[in-house]
Amino acid sequence: ETDVDNDFIEAKSASLGNLVWYDMNEDGIQDAGENGVESVRVYLLDATGARVKLNGADVFTDTNSSGEYIFNGLNPLEEYAVEFDLATLPSGYEVTLEGEGIEEQDSDGNAETGKTEMVSLNAGEVNSNLDLGIYSSSAHIGDYFWIDLNANGIQDAGEEPVVGAKVELFDAEGNP
Repeated sequence: ETDVDNDFIEAKSASLGNLVWYDMNEDGIQDAGENGVESVRVYLLDATGARVKLNGADVFTDTNSSGEYIFNGLNPLEEYAVEFDLATLPSGYEVTLEGEGIEEQDSDGNAETGKTEMVSLNAGEVNSNLDLGIYSSSAHIGDYFWIDLNANGIQDAGEEPVVGAKVELFDAEGNP
């Protein structure tokens, strides 16, 4: 028996990824000079929002030294999202504004969950639009209080610190 009505198509796999970056001006947009963040864990999520598993383990990757990540070999017939593991952000950093501009340049992770919205992929597509911006959630002021023996305003070798000195912070109007 011969059957000529069986057609098979093998679709090219797709990829998903991009960047976690330091949003220095807290505007939710990747600007020139805003560097990537290394070692942030990113999980791949399926169409139900659950973490994708491979051999019983969660599928994840960590951002590289440039802040980039990628998931390769994805099925273009499925929807995916990613979850940025907020516990792996550098200490003192929070998620910036979400969805503030052009898709290729804005932050996509939810500040509470780290999850992005679902995306559909095409065969052979490399979707590099799921990003996360972070910013420092606190400012720090202070340095070193020392005895300037030669009164040159520069901390020279051998100039000792002042121990136990009281330092006060004042606002723009001079109020403590």
